[in-house]
Amino acid sequence: DRDELHDIYRSWRRVADEYGGVFVGEVWMPDAERFARYLRPDELHTAFNFNFMSCPWDRDQLRDAIDSTLAEHAPVGAPATWVLCNHDVTRTVTRYGRAEDTGFAFERKRFGVPSDLALGTRRARAAALLSLALPGSVYVYQGEELGLPEADIPLDRVEDPMYFRSEGVDPGRDGCRVPLPWTADAPYSGFGSTTEPWLPQPEGWSAYAAD
Repeated sequence: DRDELHDIYRSWRRVADEYGGVFVGEVWMPDAERFARYLRPDELHTAFNFNFMSCPWDRDQLRDAIDSTLAEHAPVGAPATWVLCNHDVTRTVTRYGRAEDTGFAFERKRFGVPSDLALGTRRARAAALLSLALPGSVYVYQGEELGLPEADIPLDRVEDPMYFRSEGVDPGRDGCRVPLPWTADAPYSGFGSTTEPWLPQPEGWSAYAAD
């Protein structure tokens, strides 16, 4: 977050406006006022809502996240965004199925945290309906529409540098990046036909297939 970046975004916005393009920013910062500066009418059109995404399954905290989001966007007239998951965080079904920590923070990611996937699925569906009812735009991370849980990756197949940088403490982000199951009865659930994907699909993955 640097003040001189705003002139760069303004120059990009002028180009985008010539072609009818839309900018969506990945602006992750706790300061609401500085966050809103990126969404002024001549800068980014909108930005991902990480506060809502990392919020735990808690009525009051979800309400506060929604209220604060709308308040942050109001001064600059930008539409709010709502997102529950992305390629960096634990999948919603798994996160919401945990007994205690249902939110997300990078520093708290650990191996072996138990999750009730049936409970997590019910909560994830409810959260999706809530998101779709809110004013603004909704972003759905691939696999969320299938109800995919976080996949357990064998240690010898882990790819994410976060795992190696933490010396094996942080499980990394591979679990939410496993290739999607497209076809239940096809090799590798339809993601490729003859070659195994770069990350292994867990047993039972085909049950979530899009077909």
